[in-house]
Amino acid sequence: DLGSQEVNERLGARLAAHGKVDLTAPEVTAQVEVRGGNMRFFTSRTRGPGGLPVGVEGRAVALLSGGFDSAVAAWMMLRRGVGLDYVFCRLGGIRHERAVLEIANLLSRRWSAGSPSRLYVLPFEAVAEMIIARVAEPLRQLVLKRVMYAVGEAVAERVRAHAVITGEALGQVSSQTLRNLRALGGLERVGMLRPLVGFNKEEIIARAREIGTHDLCAGVPEYCALVPRKPATGAGRSQVDAATAGVPFDAAEAARMAVRHDLPAPLPADEVEGEVEAIPDGALVIDIRAAALRRVAPFEGAIEIEPSSRDTDFEDLDPERSYVVVCEHGLRSAWLARHLRRLGFDAVNLRQGLGISKT
Repeated sequence: DLGSQEVNERLGARLAAHGKVDLTAPEVTAQVEVRGGNMRFFTSRTRGPGGLPVGVEGRAVALLSGGFDSAVAAWMMLRRGVGLDYVFCRLGGIRHERAVLEIANLLSRRWSAGSPSRLYVLPFEAVAEMIIARVAEPLRQLVLKRVMYAVGEAVAERVRAHAVITGEALGQVSSQTLRNLRALGGLERVGMLRPLVGFNKEEIIARAREIGTHDLCAGVPEYCALVPRKPATGAGRSQVDAATAGVPFDAAEAARMAVRHDLPAPLPADEVEGEVEAIPDGALVIDIRAAALRRVAPFEGAIEIEPSSRDTDFEDLDPERSYVVVCEHGLRSAWLARHLRRLGFDAVNLRQGLGISKT
């Protein structure tokens, strides 16, 4: 058997015939790995993610939304040895659920080897409607976060996890100012971790590309049902407490009723009720795409509604007409189409969205 020094000497002697040995600043470094009865030669290394084996630090619950941030936050905790289960508060119907399940499956397959994960899905469409009805507009997103925190904590207790993980980054959006995060507070019975709190958005997106979640997350638009026109950026703790108290919601019961998917899990079938592949003749289009897209790719004759506006009372809509709601990807529009149907309108969603003009 050869020792490491003898391997160095013999290999160096062979290589010396092909070039000058330079131990200070070599152009090429010949590296050797001896394992068992095999020897491998290589000249470069590929840096891995590093970190700890998944599970050695116990378990936590990650709130997963489908956006870049929550997936990257989950991955960062996996890298530090935390086994994860995921909680998804669904705001956009079964298609939103399908998109998030794809992301959870990827995190499970690629990054959670040896540590089984589960995704707990809670339908939150009715919760969002209740918040819109009961909470002043500037505080709606903060109350929604509080309710989601409570659900995460309830699931964490059920699965005996030690913490809840969120994807919040300081100052990235109005609900994540320092004062708002202070007003939101922490959790009483488990810990709360925000691994992205000091990250810039560009850093988060770059990391999403590295770990493989970028393309999946890019197809999941943020649900803007509760985004206020003038959000609170410096709410007080007492304000958020009082507003949350006005929303009757049992987090423990919601956690008990959550649908569990053992990951990786098969994707649910796409919903087809209330959806169309093309705009029917005679239907009036309700366009909730971003204003910038509507300017460069307008849809002639459409009723334009800001994506962030959900206080519209729709009194001007003709109840005798049929409507097709469109957004960029067909996800936010599915939410609004369901809302209109509950109000008694004949409304459907354009399934694949309308990223470009089809006039």
